[in-house]
Amino acid sequence: MVKWLSEHGVDKSRLSAEGIGKDRPIAPNTTDAGRAVNRRVEFHIEQQDTTSKELVTTPAGGTVAAPPATKPVPPGAAPTPKSQIPPKP
Repeated sequence: MVKWLSEHGVDKSRLSAEGIGKDRPIAPNTTDAGRAVNRRVEFHIEQQDTTSKELVTTPAGGTVAAPPATKPVPPGAAPTPKSQIPPKP
């Protein structure tokens, strides 16, 4: 992920990677399903500068201003369960 993000406009000095699947599993590693769940990518945003005018590279190779910072997540908010996400057309 660090390589992909840095190739798509994120300054590599702002990124770090750590393998934690074996040390911090979220499911038992005793089954194929549990191991599949533990193969994951997590993002932790430690600090966000909302004043920067950072540029990002578009898939077409152009450069645009980075999107604005998102609002803080409200307490108790949770991701939408996959079963409630409509299929792509």
